[in-house]
Amino acid sequence: MKSALQELRDSSNPNISNVAETYQISRRSLSERFLGNLEVHASPGKKSYLSLEEEEYLVNWLIEMAAIGLGFDIKTMKKLIRNLLGKDTTSVTNGWVQYFLQKHPELSLRKSEAFDRLRMRSLDEDVISYYFVVLQIAFYKCEEMSRGVELTPNRIFAMDETGIQASQKGGYVLTKRGTKSVISITSESREHLTIVAHACALGLSGSPMFITPRKIEGFLENHFVGSKAVHSSSGYINDNLFTEWCHHFVDDIQRIRGDSELWCLLILDSHQCHTMVPEALRILNEAKY
Repeated sequence: MKSALQELRDSSNPNISNVAETYQISRRSLSERFLGNLEVHASPGKKSYLSLEEEEYLVNWLIEMAAIGLGFDIKTMKKLIRNLLGKDTTSVTNGWVQYFLQKHPELSLRKSEAFDRLRMRSLDEDVISYYFVVLQIAFYKCEEMSRGVELTPNRIFAMDETGIQASQKGGYVLTKRGTKSVISITSESREHLTIVAHACALGLSGSPMFITPRKIEGFLENHFVGSKAVHSSSGYINDNLFTEWCHHFVDDIQRIRGDSELWCLLILDSHQCHTMVPEALRILNEAKY
């Protein structure tokens, strides 16, 4: 088709019928493209909804949106196209979407992993690099306060809490083929039961603390030996509950840390109740954390 069009453009007296017969292509298809009614790369059959430039822009946009956790599934993609083109609800079919994906193999339908917005920001490369710089400084400081004794895995602890919520699930979204990690941003809320857990770099985990919206402490403590259960009307951790966890943590890890005269490193997130509660910080400081 390209060669036929080039011959017509180079000719001072173009003859579409003769050129179509020479190249054994449809005279009508050649004529439509020569006159500019169809794009050179247009596929046979029903006219495409989008131009090549628009399709390329859409592909890049879908990939970019998936990269920031806002990927489109098939249903929302069809709705987007309908809204852009003003089509009725039956114009953009699943068949059109499948044909679009075949034309653009760089796109792939992948199962996404649910991430809230705060966790999404933690994937930033600069944030990660800065984190490891701060972590290295903490290692040096801990060794210095322990009279130069190297910080060993049994004295490095991490703490985190999570809420049990059935709705935190990811769906299938369109993204760049070959992408290893596919995420979608979900609600930041956590409902009902919160679990506060800790573990050390040696691979040993401690007993968790449960935060419940109802008073069911006895049930949890009886089924999880060594655990602690507390009540909060919201089911979330707060200043007072974090202070309670500090008492629980200090007592629970005595069997792991070894020499109580050596300082340990506790890694936790920057939630306000983890860093701005004097009583909690006093408890940890007195226990050399």
